[in-house]
Amino acid sequence: METVKKLEVTIASWYKSMPHLPKKGQEWLAVNAWWLTLIGVILGALAVVNILFFSLLAGAFLTAIAGPIGAAAGGIVIIGVLISLALGIACVVLGSMSINPLKALKKKGWTLLFVLLLLEVAAIVISDVLSFNLFALIWQLVWAAVAGYLLFEIRGFFGEKAPKEKKKTTK
Repeated sequence: METVKKLEVTIASWYKSMPHLPKKGQEWLAVNAWWLTLIGVILGALAVVNILFFSLLAGAFLTAIAGPIGAAAGGIVIIGVLISLALGIACVVLGSMSINPLKALKKKGWTLLFVLLLLEVAAIVISDVLSFNLFALIWQLVWAAVAGYLLFEIRGFFGEKAPKEKKKTTK
C-alpha cells in the first residue's frame, strides 16, 4: 500500500499544474462518483461475460473451420483472453468494493478507484501490446489520462474520516 501512496503523490504532482474544474463540478463528481462507478461495474461485468462467451465461440469456430491449425491459433489467442478475463474480473471486484466507501466520501473509496485506474492502464497496455495495436494503445492511454485528471480533481473531497453531517437548522 505504501507504493500506491507514493505513486499517488507522484501522479498528483503531475496534475497539480493543470487547470481545475469549478468547485461545484468537483463536488458533483465527488458526491456522484459512487453511482458512476456502479454503472462502470455493471458494464464491466457485461464485458467479462462477453469476453467469455465470444472467446468460447471463436475457439469453436476456429477449430471447426480451420481444424488443427485453427485450434493452435485458438490456443495462442486463449492466453490473451485469459489475461483480459482475469484483469476484467479484478476491475469489477475493485469497482464493487469501492462503491460504499465512495458513497460515504471515505479515502478508502478514492484509493480503490485509484488502484482500479492503475489496473485498467495495465490492462490497456497488455491488451494492446498483445494485439500489436499502437493506435488503440495511444488513444486509450489518452482517455486513461483524462480519467486520472477527473479522479485527482475530486481527491480533496475524500478524507480519512466520514464527512460531517450538515447541521440541521431549527426554527
